[in-house]
Amino acid sequence: MLAEARDAARRVQDLGGGDLTQLITKNVGDDLQVISVWGSGGDHGTASIIMKTYGDTEICSDFTHKAWVKLTHPFSHPGSSLQEIVTEKRYLVVVEDLSNMAEWHAFKKFLPDRRKGSWIIVSTQQPEIATLCVGHSYQILELKHFSAEHSVCALFNKGSRSDGDKGKKPMVEESYSLIGRGSLMDQLHQYPAKARINSCQVMSIWGIAGVGKSALVKELFDHTRDTKQFEKYHWVDVSHPFNLRDFHRSIPSDFRLETQGWLIVIDDIQSKQEWDLMQSSLVPRSSRSVIIVITTEASIAAYCSNGEELVLNVKGLEAAAASSLFDKVCKTTPTSTMVQEDTRVKELISKCGGGKTMVKALKKLTQLHKLGVSGINRKNIKDFSSAIKDHLNLESLSVHLDKDNQGCLDGIALPLGKLRSLKLYGLNESLPQGSDQLIMLRKLDLEMHTLSQSDIKLLGELPKLCILGLRVKQPRLNFTSKIDVSELSSYEKVKILEISCSSSLLSLEFGAKTMKTLELLKLDCSSSMPYDFTTSMGFLSELKEVLLIGIHGETFKTDLANKLRDCQKKSVLKLQELPRSS
Repeated sequence: MLAEARDAARRVQDLGGGDLTQLITKNVGDDLQVISVWGSGGDHGTASIIMKTYGDTEICSDFTHKAWVKLTHPFSHPGSSLQEIVTEKRYLVVVEDLSNMAEWHAFKKFLPDRRKGSWIIVSTQQPEIATLCVGHSYQILELKHFSAEHSVCALFNKGSRSDGDKGKKPMVEESYSLIGRGSLMDQLHQYPAKARINSCQVMSIWGIAGVGKSALVKELFDHTRDTKQFEKYHWVDVSHPFNLRDFHRSIPSDFRLETQGWLIVIDDIQSKQEWDLMQSSLVPRSSRSVIIVITTEASIAAYCSNGEELVLNVKGLEAAAASSLFDKVCKTTPTSTMVQEDTRVKELISKCGGGKTMVKALKKLTQLHKLGVSGINRKNIKDFSSAIKDHLNLESLSVHLDKDNQGCLDGIALPLGKLRSLKLYGLNESLPQGSDQLIMLRKLDLEMHTLSQSDIKLLGELPKLCILGLRVKQPRLNFTSKIDVSELSSYEKVKILEISCSSSLLSLEFGAKTMKTLELLKLDCSSSMPYDFTTSMGFLSELKEVLLIGIHGETFKTDLANKLRDCQKKSVLKLQELPRSS
C-alpha cells in the first residue's frame, strides 16, 4: 500500500508531488466527497499536513463553513454546533483520530450530502479504516515522505482527481515539459560537478512560478541517479507556513554521515530566514554532497548558493521553442478539452513566458476559465490585452509583469467581469482600468509599489471580496473609507488579510466600519521592520488570529499583544512566528 502511494507520487513529481489542498480544490462536483489521510508509521506529520490545507486561503474562500472534530472514545454526540454548519451550505469537516468503522457510521449520520460539493477529511492510523471510509475503488498518493518506514498518504475516490486517472501527469507535463530546454539542461548538468570540485555544495535554481524549475531539476535528479553520481538521493518539498521541526524530520538521519555523498533537492524556499533556520538540519555533511535549492526569488537564490557561478535562472522559452510547444498542445487537444484542463494551459503559458507568439495563440482559447501569464511588458501588453479581451468566461487570472515594466497596465482593459480570483504582480501605483467591474471577485493578490487611497476605497467597495493579499513598498495603509467626514462601511466580506511590506515601517489604520468580518491577519516581517497599528486594532471586532511571518523583536511582539487586547473577540487570539534556530 505504501509502495503504491510512493509510486503514484513519483508519477506526479513534476507537478510538485502530492498535495492535499489541490486534491480538494481541483475537483469539481456536487457530491459529498471523503478523503482519508493515513500515516504509515504513526500520526507524525498528519495533523500539520491537514492543518495546512484547513487554513489555506483558497479553502477558506471555497467553503462557507469549516469544522475540526477530534473524536472522543467512546464516541459521543458531536454537538449542535456541527449540525448548524452542515445545513444548506458547502462545508469542510476534518474528523481526527478515527479508530473504527462503528464511529465512522455513527458520525457520518450528522454529515448529510446536500449536493453542495462538501468534503470530509478523515485522519486515521489504520489503513483498513482509511480505505473503507473512501470506498473500494480508491486511489492512494504519498503526501509527504519522512523515512523509509513512514509517509503520510491520501486515499481518495478514483473519480475525484482532476489531473488524470491513476496518478498520471497531464499531457503538457508528461510529453512537453522539456521542449526547448536542451541547452539549459546541458548547462544544468554541469552544476553538480562544479559544486563538488570546489566543495561549494549548494547550488540554486530560480525563476517565476510555473516556468518549469522543478521539472528541470527532476530531470537532473533522475539523470544523476541513473548514472550513480551520488550514493544517496532525497527530495524535500518545503511546507508553508515554514515549520523547522517538520523540515528537520524530513531530512534523512544518515545525511550527516561524512562517508556518503548525497544529492538533496530543497524545493520552494521562500525567504532567507527559512534558509538560515534550515542550517542546523544540514550540517555537518559530506564534502561530496550537493544541495539544490529551488526558489522564485533571485536574491534568495544568491543568498543560499556558494557563488554566483552556481546560480541558474530559468526563464520563459524563447519565441521559436515557445511557438513549437504551444502549437503542439493546441493542435493535439480540442478546444473543449482545453477548457476542462485550465491548469495545463496555465502551466503551458508560464513556460512560454507570455511571448508574442503565445499572445496570438490565446485568441483561439476564448472559453478558458483560468489563465496565468508571465513576461508581460510594454512591448507586448497591447497585443496581450487584445488577445484576451473576448475571454469573457475567465474566473481566475494571474499576470506577472517583467521587471521595470510597472506602469504598463495603466489604461489597459482586462476581462474582469466574471473573475473570482485575480493576481497581479509588478504594478506601479494604479490598478487596471475597469477594476470597479470586479463584482464577483473573492480573492485578490496584489504586488505593487504603492496602493493609492482611491484604489483602497475602490477595493473596499467590492461586494464579494473575501481574501486580500498586498505586497507594497509604501509607509502607510489606511483602509478607512470616507465621504467628507463620514465613514463608510468597507471591506464588508473580507475574512483574511495578508500584508508584506519592504518599507522601513508600515503604518496600518482601520476604521470603525472597516473589515468588520476580518478573522485572520497575516503580517510578513521577513523583509521589513515591524508594523505600526496606531490604536485602530480595537475596531477589528471579529479578529481571531494574527500570524507573524519572519523574525521580529520581543518589543514589537509585546506591543502588538497589548493592542490585540483591545479587540472585542479576545478568546481565540494568538501570535505565531517562525521558530528560531538553536
